[in-house]
Amino acid sequence: MNIALNDQTHPCPAQSRLDDIIRAEYGERAGMAVALNGEVVPRGQWADTPLSEGDRLDVFHAVAGG
Repeated sequence: MNIALNDQTHPCPAQSRLDDIIRAEYGERAGMAVALNGEVVPRGQWADTPLSEGDRLDVFHAVAGG
């Protein structure tokens, strides 16, 4: 199936979960937030959040500064 990951088409196995994609693409998950189809998904729900054909994931990285 295909999803959109940060506005880029991304193939992934059927029955993938949000956590599967984040681990495969980014490894370490610290300092990230993820929105699925425009809704932020709490980190504790990533492993239980299934993905579907055409879903849109937006990954945000925390940036420190001042």
